[in-house]
Amino acid sequence: MNPNSLYSKIFNLSKLNFVNYFFVFISSVIIFRIVDRNDYGLWAVLLSFFAIYELVIAGLDLSVTRFYKNLDFTGKANLVCSVLFFKLTVFLIFILLIFYFYESNFFNNFISEPYIAKTNLSYFLVLACVNNFLNIFIGTGNAIINSLKFYEKISRVGIFKNAIFFISVIALSIFTNQYIFFILTNSLLNLILLGYVIFFLINFYDRSKILKIFQVKFSLVSSFRKIVPYSLPLSLTSMLSYSKNHLPILILGNSFTLESVAIFSILKNIFKSFHSITSSFIEPMLMSFLDLKESKKYHKKMNAIFNSSLALRLIISLFLIVISDYVMEIYNIENSSVNSILFYIFSLEFFIAGLIIYYGLLIKLEDNTVKLFVSSLIRFSADIFLIYIFLVEYGILGAGIVFLLGRLIETFAAYFLCFDKKLYQISIPVLIISALLSIVILRTF
Repeated sequence: MNPNSLYSKIFNLSKLNFVNYFFVFISSVIIFRIVDRNDYGLWAVLLSFFAIYELVIAGLDLSVTRFYKNLDFTGKANLVCSVLFFKLTVFLIFILLIFYFYESNFFNNFISEPYIAKTNLSYFLVLACVNNFLNIFIGTGNAIINSLKFYEKISRVGIFKNAIFFISVIALSIFTNQYIFFILTNSLLNLILLGYVIFFLINFYDRSKILKIFQVKFSLVSSFRKIVPYSLPLSLTSMLSYSKNHLPILILGNSFTLESVAIFSILKNIFKSFHSITSSFIEPMLMSFLDLKESKKYHKKMNAIFNSSLALRLIISLFLIVISDYVMEIYNIENSSVNSILFYIFSLEFFIAGLIIYYGLLIKLEDNTVKLFVSSLIRFSADIFLIYIFLVEYGILGAGIVFLLGRLIETFAAYFLCFDKKLYQISIPVLIISALLSIVILRTF
């Protein structure tokens, strides 16, 4: 295999991602088995609150990846500084709101078990603020590195970080079962990661160029004219995704036990890890896919990647279903009928997600991402309706049904919005089979 070919780059990046998320998986097993699940559930609820901020700024870093490389030095400096200015402004507003809510006892009144949450609430909020502040700079730095096509470096550093975290988890598990120490360790490693990103960029560019940044006449208006048509639909799309990824967790945290939130969250995260292993090469390699779009082999290669990805996801889904009892035992989760059905739901959703990730890629290769926003708006409307019907009545199982049906509706919408008769020809039969399986699960439910 040619080391410079697209297939080779995807294979190498996927290998790195597998090693990376292997450490994440093993660490999550150890943590979930020993920590208080109420703390784990509380952290999941707080992250769902902080996700509001993350989703508002979601499109900005991807716009850096999309446009950074093709700009001159002044354009690069304007783009990055404009993105950081906007992210920091939104962060400051959000932190002030969090402080207000904390002082008014909003969080204690919102969570269904405030007497449990009260002990670590303030510490968890501080750590969530610190992590989000660090991620402002880590995210933009990673976007620059990805635009320059050094995405393997980011993956290698991620492996190093998660390997150190894994070792730290083993050491901490000997002395404590307090979840806050594991979160604090992760925050310290994020600080080290930020240091590496800064060090890499300083060494990549001539130091005289770095100093010239302070001589550039910044124009926020010109930068926003460049990135808003691309990033705004992505940010709006991300905000609409709140209804699928975070709103169910908040409702569970408000109406059910924190332990049920923890179980739903850990099962969801298991499949999220496999999702990252099989598709996290796409956004870092966006520039490579843009280059491919200009070639004559575009349709052939995209179809090959799509079909291979679906086959891999099918194998993983079936394998996880077969070993589901062992997965429950490893995580020390009760192997009840509710948890088993929830596991099957996540397995099918994981497979369907393999379709929409490539429909979304086609849209991201265009000059604007409005179609992605439209498909997400359709899903948002469906999610709100499904949440009203299922979630409060049926708890974590209802949340799983909302997650699955919402994904299926969004996938159908995205397919027709990005339809290209030369691409992804097997989509329709796969979508129909997925819909039939969803009906079977719904009838079982």
